[in-house]
Amino acid sequence: MEKVKEFFNALSKMFANFNDWLQTTFLFDEKIVNFYQAAIAPLAEWIKMVGLVVAILLIIVGFVVVLKKAYKLILTLLIIGVVAGLVLFFLIQ
Repeated sequence: MEKVKEFFNALSKMFANFNDWLQTTFLFDEKIVNFYQAAIAPLAEWIKMVGLVVAILLIIVGFVVVLKKAYKLILTLLIIGVVAGLVLFFLIQ
């Protein structure tokens, strides 16, 4: 039992070190904040609102497109499954 705890502690420590390394190497948060301060903050408020509405609309349209494709995929797999089931049913009899 002690070996299992040691393994998971070592695994947790490894990922914590990896996370620290990523934070110091890529500085993702700092880059996002700097981009916001340099590119978005100076814009007028109405431009920010229009941009937000456009971004929300794009997300909704993208979500609908993904749902349509998933619906088509599930419907196709269901039809293939029913046909395969019927073929197997009649072959077994």
